[in-house]
Amino acid sequence: TQSTWGERELQEQEQREEEEEEAQQAEAEALAEQARQAEQEYLRWKQQIQVEECGEVEGEETLEQDNLLERFVQELRGNKVSVLVDLCQKYCISTHRCVSLIKKLESQNILSGIFDDRGKYVCLQQAELLQIAQYITTRGRVSIADITRETNKLFL
Repeated sequence: TQSTWGERELQEQEQREEEEEEAQQAEAEALAEQARQAEQEYLRWKQQIQVEECGEVEGEETLEQDNLLERFVQELRGNKVSVLVDLCQKYCISTHRCVSLIKKLESQNILSGIFDDRGKYVCLQQAELLQIAQYITTRGRVSIADITRETNKLFL
């Protein structure tokens, strides 16, 4: 009776394992079918959408006309911290073009500043850079937290 009981338990365990395997296989098949349907729907929508024109103005050339470039520079200097997306909307340029324009202005020593990781540009004047350099020189070794604290004093 004990061997019969052990065999029965073994058979039940094997049956449970088979059922679990079948359930997993059915779930995998359902997920594959769902992915296939989503791909088909994506392709249907993709075929219906066309890009006829890009909604971008002529970019830097437009900024260089009518003193817009000077206003762009003055806005960056005046705001101290500028959100790139807002600048792009105001001057009708793409974010990529805005970043490249700012880098070009920096290389010409017209602007100096840094881009942060949240899509902002922080414009720094030469005097502020000198203050930060002087702080580092007088303090010697400083941590990033110390530099951050000191630079925040400039903006607040």
